[in-house]
Amino acid sequence: MMKLNKNGKRILILLVLLLIFSSLASAFSVSPARRLIDYPEDFPYGGEFIVYNNELTSGKVKIEVGGEFRDYVVVDDYVVFEIGEFEKKINYEINIPSKKVKPGVNAVGFTLTRIDENENEGSYLGARMALVTSVLIDVPYEGKYLETELFAYSGDVNGGVRFVAPIMNKGAEDVLDAKIKLEITDENGKLIEKIEDVKDIFIDTKKEFRTVWNSFVNQGTYYAQLFVDYGEVAESEIISFEVEGEKILLKDVSVNGFELGSVAKFEISVKNIWDDRVENVYAELEVYDRDGRLIETFVTDKKDLDKGDKVLLEGYWDTLNVVEGNYDTRVVVRYGDRLLERNVETVVSKESIKTSIKIAGRSITIVEGERTLTWTIIISLVLLTIVNLLWFMHFGRTKR
Repeated sequence: MMKLNKNGKRILILLVLLLIFSSLASAFSVSPARRLIDYPEDFPYGGEFIVYNNELTSGKVKIEVGGEFRDYVVVDDYVVFEIGEFEKKINYEINIPSKKVKPGVNAVGFTLTRIDENENEGSYLGARMALVTSVLIDVPYEGKYLETELFAYSGDVNGGVRFVAPIMNKGAEDVLDAKIKLEITDENGKLIEKIEDVKDIFIDTKKEFRTVWNSFVNQGTYYAQLFVDYGEVAESEIISFEVEGEKILLKDVSVNGFELGSVAKFEISVKNIWDDRVENVYAELEVYDRDGRLIETFVTDKKDLDKGDKVLLEGYWDTLNVVEGNYDTRVVVRYGDRLLERNVETVVSKESIKTSIKIAGRSITIVEGERTLTWTIIISLVLLTIVNLLWFMHFGRTKR
């Protein structure tokens, strides 16, 4: 399950609170004065908001401050209403911070709580609370500054777990040769995998680090964190993900009856070793030359597998302009939101294609632009249909 990052949690909490507070009847209400100010040009900053006593009763309201700049806000701790007094103007000041503040847009929030006059100051009427964001402070990014977050898409034992991490350059300088490190640990904190990469990330751009980790581990909960070293270190929050029991077994990849220049039919043998039916199982294949260039991508047909079923998924590669030699084929078997990924050593000769599944290698870093895109898949499906028609027409003529 995908986890919210720190900012996501804050936003969610604020939204929930705002929904709750907007639905409550209150003897007191607040007129917010939201403003966006620039740091440090507008500092020190003086602002105000108004608290309304809707029922004209006497009462006391506690004022609390939150946000990155809370330690630099000067405001009264309480506001007191007399009977018949309708409004109070609250003035506050935000001073220049004495230490470095986080770049980006920071909020100063005021939480107002009515205190029950019949009790001590520690007793609050929670239903009388209102939250006001009165000022947003835009702190510029200076020099080099990167931010990142990490998402995991859970896999199965002996399958694949996909990681995606957008890395944003919000600074004032390009970042070259940023060193990326993904660490995967078990429930005891033991490091079981480290995946590394290097990227250039230019001003006002976002690069994505993507990788698939072949999860040759026991079933259970695992943890991951991403670090980006560019002089400073940007790091994601630690996220958890599940590795579930193995469902699909990739038994073999083979090509029979082949001649160079013809259409090669790849047969991917898969078996359902789960207790339940698995639907819409298919494979994507990507063929790379020895220099790592993607030269072909195609997809197989889709099939449903009942418990214990073993089927062949068929995909077609037109080798008209292919030369003899060694190739790397990436086979990704997909079922639901899961995947099983393997590298296949592929040797092309005039009269055969020999394949061998490579078990070694626990992770695969995906280069941007290499992964099969939606349109590529659609085009491949169309081409597959055409190839199938030609194939059947050919055999039809042969039989006649």
